[in-house]
Amino acid sequence: NMGIREEKYPLKGEIEMDDAFFEVVDLVEKDELGNVIDNNTSILSNPFKQKRGRGSQGKQKVLVMVESKPREQTSRYKKQREMGYVKMIVIDELDNDSVNYEVQRNIRPDSHIISDNWRGFSKVGEVVIQYSPMLGQPNASMKKVPWVHTVISKCKREF
Repeated sequence: NMGIREEKYPLKGEIEMDDAFFEVVDLVEKDELGNVIDNNTSILSNPFKQKRGRGSQGKQKVLVMVESKPREQTSRYKKQREMGYVKMIVIDELDNDSVNYEVQRNIRPDSHIISDNWRGFSKVGEVVIQYSPMLGQPNASMKKVPWVHTVISKCKREF
């Protein structure tokens, strides 16, 4: 099982971390003859009842973690960090307990996490050696955590 294998390889070093919300879609169900079964009972089938943004019924929360390290030399056109491995975990809640549980399962304790100042990440420093939230620096995030945002946007475009 891929999930079991992934647990054997925790991320390490400097980790860029952020949350993302991906659209949940109903898969088309077919009967044994291949006819489409109409299931309009899903909350996703009626877009007028859905909340937008964080907390939307039509979105799934995902914790995104990317290994990265500073680049030795950079041109002004390249990101100032190199990307390593990535883990994306579907998570029910983005509260401190849930986030810390996933961090403990997927990141080595001697790692350094860099993220935005989301309140669900505020206690991450209890489970890793160093936590650096980007306080009041919304425009600086693309330089400090470029790869986590690249991974999220690429996934949203491709899938």
